[in-house]
Amino acid sequence: MIMTNLRKIFIIIKISVIFLICSTSNSQPLDQKTKESLLEGTIRLENKLFNSAFTGKDETKRLELEGKWEELVVNVLSKGFRSNSYYFLLGRAAEGMGEKAAAFTYYGLARDKDIYKYDCSSYFMSGDACFGYKFPDAISVRLDSLRSLSPGKARRWGATDGPLLSEIISAEAISLENLLKAEPNQMTLKGKFETDEEFKARGGLTFTEKFVTVKINTDNEGTCQTSYNHQSAFYKVNNCIIFSNQVPAIVKTDSAESIKLANLMDKREISILSKKLFFIDFKFIWQDEFKMSREVASVFDGDLMAGIKFGKFTLVSECPECNSRKRQESAASLMKSIGAVNGKSVDVSDVDWKKDAFLKGSIEESWRHVFSPEKVSSIVIFRKSDSRVLYEWKAE
Repeated sequence: MIMTNLRKIFIIIKISVIFLICSTSNSQPLDQKTKESLLEGTIRLENKLFNSAFTGKDETKRLELEGKWEELVVNVLSKGFRSNSYYFLLGRAAEGMGEKAAAFTYYGLARDKDIYKYDCSSYFMSGDACFGYKFPDAISVRLDSLRSLSPGKARRWGATDGPLLSEIISAEAISLENLLKAEPNQMTLKGKFETDEEFKARGGLTFTEKFVTVKINTDNEGTCQTSYNHQSAFYKVNNCIIFSNQVPAIVKTDSAESIKLANLMDKREISILSKKLFFIDFKFIWQDEFKMSREVASVFDGDLMAGIKFGKFTLVSECPECNSRKRQESAASLMKSIGAVNGKSVDVSDVDWKKDAFLKGSIEESWRHVFSPEKVSSIVIFRKSDSRVLYEWKAE
């Protein structure tokens, strides 16, 4: 009986606090420090004991529809709750206030299930906790919009009469692979052990503009369609996906690495077969046509390169098989520790992935590297053989 009464009292107190939060906090203006944090992409939501979760949803949605971005931020922060829908709304506010880089960060947080704690679509309550959006589709739509070319100037030239690449791009050209080897971790997310000051300093660094190049794969008909008309002598490029977070710009397979494994009976050297997919997370599709002979077209088709000039970037790398191995190792380590506490020796050498590796003599893993450029200033299509530019888009 006493516990029941205490539970009732706790619920009453919580409801009262929530009511107080809802009725008072939203009326406060957005202070300058919070505004700066929003536009820098450094706001992180936390779950508070006394939160208002998804109460007052109509008011939150109204602020978004009316484009009252600062009031929307105050409203979201007043909830004291971390979910994908609230990170999405912070992205909407940052985008509405003209800060695309911050919007990218918040949309990324809304999509990363390791960052937010609650998925609005599975939150049990009356009404729509996702504010009319379907996730992750809504996030993809906003990211595609941000990646699309902003208003700018586009120029095109013939197959041989364009300027040299060095005449329009001052930055030194570097391949995507070499860039990621040189600077493998320019993440905009805050590190687990970083202080706010360290993160702000890292995020606020001014990066020298870079120009990254990739080869255009004209042999993949599913992503880049090229053709030659013998009658008109025109080489045509139709719907060629140059940059996309769905189509890899580079695909590599190698087996340069190996590891040594041992169990109670045997020792073996296991080769690692690694498939690496590199994506450039920016939306750009190229279409054009050029007058040329068949002989020139046959060479031209394999000579095309694309480059993108930007100010800074983020990189997210994922390896599902690697994560699975780590989980198995963690479970084995836990079993070993429990055995040690109980005074028992536990054999953890027979982990599933190790058994498979011994049988096959190799480990297969796939890496997905997503490279996201920010502050994009130009995109160029050029010929590798003579560096002649065919197309240039330049931001205004």
